[in-house]
Amino acid sequence: MRYIAALNFLPPKANKGSSMRRILGGLVVIVGVSLTVLIVWVKQANDYQTDGILVLSALSAPVTVTRDSRGVAHIAASNRRDMLRAQGFITAQDRLFQMEFFRMLAWGRLSELIGEAGLSSDTEMRVLGLPENARRMAIQFAPDVREFLEDYLTGVNAYIATREDEFPLELSLLGHTPQPWSLEDSAIVLQFISLQHSVNMKAEALSLALIDRVGPERAASLMPINVNVDRTAPAEAAAFHNPMNPSSARPSALNEQASTVVPETLADVFAPLHFGSNNWVTGPTRSENGAAIVVNDPHLDSRLLPGVWYPVGMSTPDFHAAGVALPAIPGLVVGRTNRVAYGVTNAYGDVQDLFLERPDPLSEDHYLEGEERVPFDVRIEAIRVRDEDADGGYRIESIAVRSTKRGPIVSDHGIVNLGGRTISLKWGASVAYGPEIGYDKLFFAQSAAEVDAAVQLIDINMFNVVFADVDGNFGRRSTGKIPNRRVGQGVIPVAVTDGEPYWTSWIPKDEMPGESNPERGWSGTANHDTRPDNYPYTYSTFFSPSYRYRRLGELMESKDQFSAADHWTFMHDVRNLQAAAMVPQLTPILRSSGHEDFAAALEDWSFDDTIDGRAPLVYQTLYRQLVIKTFADELGDELVKEYLGNWYYWQERFDALFADEDALWFDDVTTEERERRANVVSAAADAATLELANLDAPQAWGDVHTLTFSSPLRQSGFGAKLVGAGTHPISGSGDTLRRARYGFNQPFETAFFASYNMVSDMSRSDYIETALPGGVAARMFHEHYGDQIETWLSGAGSQTPLSLEAAKASAISSLQLVP
Repeated sequence: MRYIAALNFLPPKANKGSSMRRILGGLVVIVGVSLTVLIVWVKQANDYQTDGILVLSALSAPVTVTRDSRGVAHIAASNRRDMLRAQGFITAQDRLFQMEFFRMLAWGRLSELIGEAGLSSDTEMRVLGLPENARRMAIQFAPDVREFLEDYLTGVNAYIATREDEFPLELSLLGHTPQPWSLEDSAIVLQFISLQHSVNMKAEALSLALIDRVGPERAASLMPINVNVDRTAPAEAAAFHNPMNPSSARPSALNEQASTVVPETLADVFAPLHFGSNNWVTGPTRSENGAAIVVNDPHLDSRLLPGVWYPVGMSTPDFHAAGVALPAIPGLVVGRTNRVAYGVTNAYGDVQDLFLERPDPLSEDHYLEGEERVPFDVRIEAIRVRDEDADGGYRIESIAVRSTKRGPIVSDHGIVNLGGRTISLKWGASVAYGPEIGYDKLFFAQSAAEVDAAVQLIDINMFNVVFADVDGNFGRRSTGKIPNRRVGQGVIPVAVTDGEPYWTSWIPKDEMPGESNPERGWSGTANHDTRPDNYPYTYSTFFSPSYRYRRLGELMESKDQFSAADHWTFMHDVRNLQAAAMVPQLTPILRSSGHEDFAAALEDWSFDDTIDGRAPLVYQTLYRQLVIKTFADELGDELVKEYLGNWYYWQERFDALFADEDALWFDDVTTEERERRANVVSAAADAATLELANLDAPQAWGDVHTLTFSSPLRQSGFGAKLVGAGTHPISGSGDTLRRARYGFNQPFETAFFASYNMVSDMSRSDYIETALPGGVAARMFHEHYGDQIETWLSGAGSQTPLSLEAAKASAISSLQLVP
């Protein structure tokens, strides 16, 4: 562009400039036309058959697949097994590239697709043992579970075997040829989901990093506060242990409704992955139409097109379903059938513990269990890495994975860096699986009681499930197989002192947090601490701050009964109760310190995080600087990034600390003066003023708080905009029901948001209300690659057919699958 602009200033004595400009202009036109032709060709080449007749030999009878204007398929089969086979087939039609990418990632084979860039991920998958876990897990599947999974995989494999001519172009670009899917592949997907929901390893490690930096007593004042606003009595506190003397303990302080997480033994690593969601259910007494209503919006990083979830409807003569599935797993993870509806959030059940192992000082091949010398178990993992300089285009990276009786050494190979400590991981997904998976029973459940029984069979995935049936029964249940511990509560790694098991039993499934037909007429979760009064088990010590759940509670008490439209509005509510609690403390200090503009903006604010509001921009910038100014002097640049990058870990703790204007953390240790809260607020306001001035003239929250949808093949750089779906302003924040959370260290780019919206009114038998930030087809330039984004951004919904009649009425295409 600089060269083209310079041409305009060439001397007028010759016509070279004009000629050059004409040539360049012609080239631009040629490139533009060529690009248009290319895109049109790609659209046609990256399509698949949705009308006419196709043979699916595994069927016992014909199946009809209709699609609506969004490309959402509805499968009409004469029996359930054919229905699942057809689900596998059409999922592969739409999402084969995504399925293959997901499978390679989980197996630790991503490097085969993308080369060196995948090596770190592959190393982690291999060290944690996902492949071996999946192989052992698949062997144990009960016969009916095997049938459920195999019917679906039969459809997937039929597509792979017969439809090579319409495979996604993305697979060709990567040079990847899909192989048949097996039960082990299904198992490893479930393992990978468990890994994504299991964040406590990283939280434990962060705790030790804090202890290393500031000592156990001060570190305790930085650790999470877990709040359940529904509790009337304090939760049992975690015990404090001197890290050098695990037997010493004292009770930790509690407020009336919060449990304080404090150290137990010793940790360091990167901040955990965050997954959140909202879900709730109202019973008949709280609904205008006298029927239960189920609401869910799972919060995930769904920026890569076409999104995480695969929307689909299914029917047999006695069964109808609609919702979203996870590509590679049959049935629905979130959705509605003709009898029940259900939705999920991350419950943050703690199934990960780190252990401080004792290497044998006399032999690097051994470790100590008490006084006994035990050899490390060692396995060699060979990782195949795409490398154009290697013979055959691939090279082999071999890693040795050491394990103890507890699990793999995660301090090897850079997964956990603890400054020379030898750390092992015990993870529930490696030991807690059995013959059942729960999802099959959940999908075909006929009542709320059957849903409750089904989710109790889900062992390695930790969800809060809300549910209801057409008879008006409703409830909630947490899932997962959660250990009871002999030592500690899973807050910080435990020092190994003997060879006895550290996990002694499991929380009984029927005693997991939950409720059935509660008297108040509703139940819900927002990743917060759901443990009830006097709960005798440690389900977890790591939960979301309570602000979203508090707001849900306010809305649910705003009137006696609600419509489905009310619930849709609630999902998109942008009232920020975290800000509402902080601003009254901030504004007097801002005025007294000369920051009148900030004070005025915040005092006039409704606390709604709207796109066009300036106050949310001021507040989020100020709050971020306030936390940095409070902790950076003592934690240092690296640890403060790690600490503050983990919102769940520190936010509610900091907000409680902020109420004490003389809290020691406000003092800047690099100065001789004793700073207090007012000093930090003033310094943060100065920094926020400078930060806002350096932005590109932002006037409102939506100018900087944005969401970018990208192609998995090109997320940034040249061509990323062409194959993506653009950058959009988005309302909400991390603390609003309309979730739009940015990474603390990457302001203000939204990373976690509602990956699906669903309101299921049990009085309706024809459709559910939904929205999806993406599309159906995982194929670049396909018309359904990201065509639902604008509707989702607007807050509007679409009617997804539940009944066969509704599906026929909305159909714009019809595909016959015949034996």
